[in-house]
Amino acid sequence: MSDVLVIEWSRDGLSALVVASGGHGAIRNSASISSMDFADPQISTAQAGESLRAWLAQEEISAEETVVVVPREAVVIRRLELPQAPPDELPELVRFQTATRTSASIETLALDYLPLPVQTPEQGQEVISFSMEREAVNRIQAVCQAAKLDVKRITLSSLTVAELVRSTGFSDLGASQPDLVIYQQGGRVEFSIIDFGTLTFSHSTQLPEVVGVERLKPLKSDLVRCLVALNQARPDVELGRCFYVSNPVDEDVLNLLEQRFPGAVTQVEASGGLPGRIPTGFESLYGASLSSRDDRLRLDLLHPRRKKEVRDRRKFYYGTGAVVALLALILVYAVFYSKKSTLENSIQALRKEIDSKSEQLKKGKPKADAHQRLARWQEGDSDAIELWNQLRMHLTSTDRVYFTEIRVIPLAGEIQARYVGRGHARTRRDVDELNQMLSDFGFKVRPTTASPGSRDPDYPLLFELDVELPRGLQAAPIAENTTVSTVRPSLK
Repeated sequence: MSDVLVIEWSRDGLSALVVASGGHGAIRNSASISSMDFADPQISTAQAGESLRAWLAQEEISAEETVVVVPREAVVIRRLELPQAPPDELPELVRFQTATRTSASIETLALDYLPLPVQTPEQGQEVISFSMEREAVNRIQAVCQAAKLDVKRITLSSLTVAELVRSTGFSDLGASQPDLVIYQQGGRVEFSIIDFGTLTFSHSTQLPEVVGVERLKPLKSDLVRCLVALNQARPDVELGRCFYVSNPVDEDVLNLLEQRFPGAVTQVEASGGLPGRIPTGFESLYGASLSSRDDRLRLDLLHPRRKKEVRDRRKFYYGTGAVVALLALILVYAVFYSKKSTLENSIQALRKEIDSKSEQLKKGKPKADAHQRLARWQEGDSDAIELWNQLRMHLTSTDRVYFTEIRVIPLAGEIQARYVGRGHARTRRDVDELNQMLSDFGFKVRPTTASPGSRDPDYPLLFELDVELPRGLQAAPIAENTTVSTVRPSLK
């Protein structure tokens, strides 16, 4: 089981007590040193820490944990009345209220508090605040760190003495009515009122080093001061018991208390039931080593009560949203990329197929061209006599023109045949009428110009025929009373 080192830190010196942890532990060692170097800000923390480490090593004092106890005069205590609020909001309210009650900046103070129970719904929340100069707290911590000490908390001697009284068989200390605890260390006396199980008032005084009645005058005035403070806080309540803690017992102080509180004074034997006796003046240190039953007497100026930091979940939500959006974007991109890859692969496959087909077409092109040429040849392989009859069937009987030559040229494609010939006509009008008649029957006529020069005086004009027979043109029947003009056809 690990040991606990308790150090009482005052302006005049230090006291150290090593106690086995676990409550009512055995006292391992104790020592005191009178020196102002530890609290003097003119001495560097490194030098003070080295001095502290050397002194503890000399006294063979060591422990894994350290608790520091400061005397009553090192702390300012105030009774504050606040509006009712949730416990989580009390630290900030105490800071604001304390800032209005002190001339110093709240940032220069180490501040903790003990809440008092709310008696009625209309009553506000009362707290007892404890403030200490932050510079002093920081120096205590820095010197202890330089001395290789692990400081767990910094508390007040008035509370540790009350915890000691409670552990000696008075567990109901201040539970049903206010109780007064007086702790004496030589000429130094602390007065503490415990009400509602917690500290509601505390004061300290120094008895003068004189003999007689004058020595107890400060004690009498401070007792009156305690009772006045109690009456102001709880006017309808009387003081219950008075506990006197001192080793050795100061008979003058004890007699004064018994006269002031007849039948209500209890002398506390702090070492009762312990494996060893508590050294004189170390009662507050031993009380700091005890495990508190609850938080009503627990104070820590090093780690004061603070508002619980509520985690701002907006950043978490923003981060989560950003991650979700990023994942969604990645998913969309993955789907897009997958589809794009699929389409690209499909396009590539189609291109390969097109190239393959094109290659096949190139290889088959000579054969296709041959087929086309054969088809054109077959289309142009028409019977010349039949083609001639196609033209003859559309030539009516007339004595106005006659042909001396007609050539039939079979063709392939849309034009089945071409007719080229020469003839004689009486007049130009006869030539035009012939061309118009062939055009009306569906032939494609290329107009030609008739010119004189015929040797035949009855048909003085020479003309040329150039017409095409569209494929699929149906022949019209020849009238029975018509005759075909005499021509000399030429088949080609």
